Amino acid sequence: MNAKSKILSKLVKSRVLREAYIRSKVSVLLPSQIRSLRLRRGWTQGQLAEKADMKQARISTLEKIGESSFSIETLIRLAASFGAGLAVQFVPMSEMLDWENSFEPDSFNVPSIENDEAFCSPEGVRIATSTVDAPYRPFYPAIPAASGALFEVRECASNLTPISHASIDQFSVVEG
Repeated sequence: MNAKSKILSKLVKSRVLREAYIRSKVSVLLPSQIRSLRLRRGWTQGQLAEKADMKQARISTLEKIGESSFSIETLIRLAASFGAGLAVQFVPMSEMLDWENSFEPDSFNVPSIENDEAFCSPEGVRIATSTVDAPYRPFYPAIPAASGALFEVRECASNLTPISHASIDQFSVVEG
């Protein structure tokens, strides 16, 4: 059995080793993405800190490989500051390995919302928001409690116009 097969066998058998593997990949790839996006935009750490309502020292820590743990809230603030989206999802381990192997900090770039051609298409994107039932209210404070509205996004998200009310089961992206 070669070295790679031994490692794979251990990962298959041990949740603790899988946690360590996932943590090590995230602790390298997230700081690298943050730094790459900041540099691509020509920002200093201080400028990103101001945009994200954080201290420069926190940005410095977030950009250091293995130095920080990331809360979803921190990632959301950074994504919004970059004008980018954020996708946190569970994936097959093979996809995580592919992501790691294909990541190139020097060429990594995510367009800001203003430069996202698909998002800014003249056809627009309609986004439905929804109400949230009382038991879930503490977990979703940003979603209106009483009524949701369907919004049509046009001209690169510069105008959000309510076009109808949505019910709780319409919390989804609706195309065209």
